[in-house]
Amino acid sequence: MAKKSLLTSIDIASLINAMKLVFPTREEVGKIVDERFKFLPTKDEFFARIDKLSGEYKKIDEAETLHAGTMSDHADKIENHDERISALENRKASSPAPISFPHL
Repeated sequence: MAKKSLLTSIDIASLINAMKLVFPTREEVGKIVDERFKFLPTKDEFFARIDKLSGEYKKIDEAETLHAGTMSDHADKIENHDERISALENRKASSPAPISFPHL
């Protein structure tokens, strides 16, 4: 037994017309998408900007590496100076005071 449709063709037509009022058409969706995406860069523009940024990041990374090496050299020099100053201070503190002789 085939079921009889509960909706008539008139009902279906009025539903379609009501949906057209509520939902955008394919053309309207296309216009909305175009409007929202027009400010986004193209794929080529995007990758060009990413390449530029990665180049700048690489330069910064190299400069930071050089800076870290310089800082390490400075820290080594400071440590060397501290050791030498401490040795001089200890030598001065451990040497006996000069004996003064009264004038004969």
